[in-house]
Amino acid sequence: MSSSHKFVIDTNVFIEAYTRYYSFGIAPSFWNALIQHAENGHVISIDRVKQQLNRLHKEDE
Repeated sequence: MSSSHKFVIDTNVFIEAYTRYYSFGIAPSFWNALIQHAENGHVISIDRVKQQLNRLHKEDE
């Protein structure tokens, strides 16, 4: 991935990936790669996405 590209991820990307295709137990390498790309600054999101995901997580508890 070129260092000049940044990908902005919205809430739906996280939800769809987790619920349909790449749950933590099935595809941990997907999530590890996503974390690595985020740490490198290639994948970013906004605070609102984190708030929405946290709210959904609390509703599921």
